[in-house]
Amino acid sequence: MGSTVTETGNPKPLVIYNTGVVLQATLTPQSVAEKTLSMAEFGMVQAVMSNRLRSEYEDVLRRLALLPKYQKFLDEEIVSAQLECVDKIIRLVPNAPEQIEYPRDPDDAPTINLAICYEVDFVLARDKDLLALDTDPVLRKRSPKLRVVDPVTFLQIILPGGEPSA
Repeated sequence: MGSTVTETGNPKPLVIYNTGVVLQATLTPQSVAEKTLSMAEFGMVQAVMSNRLRSEYEDVLRRLALLPKYQKFLDEEIVSAQLECVDKIIRLVPNAPEQIEYPRDPDDAPTINLAICYEVDFVLARDKDLLALDTDPVLRKRSPKLRVVDPVTFLQIILPGGEPSA
């Protein structure tokens, strides 16, 4: 799978948005995380998520919406709107079989296995355990083109000197 070619012949990166990026995009609509998500909405990148990852998005957003600390940023309407957007712009694919183990944080293994299985170009994350994988020799050997980066780094790579536009 991996990158797809646009009508202009340029490859569109294939990305996975980790839960923290979707959460930040929801909490802070003008954030860098939201800009990266809008790139999928405007067709600048293609994105995939598994059923497991989609469930994680929903679980985290709904759980945090119940906490007083987040209630001014998250309510049922905002959560539902974000999940509807995610469902519209991120292609749902089957959960990936295990490709590698990740003992540092086993909860991150399904995301990395999904990235390997679908030959993803980028995993966008804010999670330090996931970000550490960008230089992991086992992952580099298994999936040499995969980059695990934060949203700021992603924008610097994809849009050097620019901002996404509608």
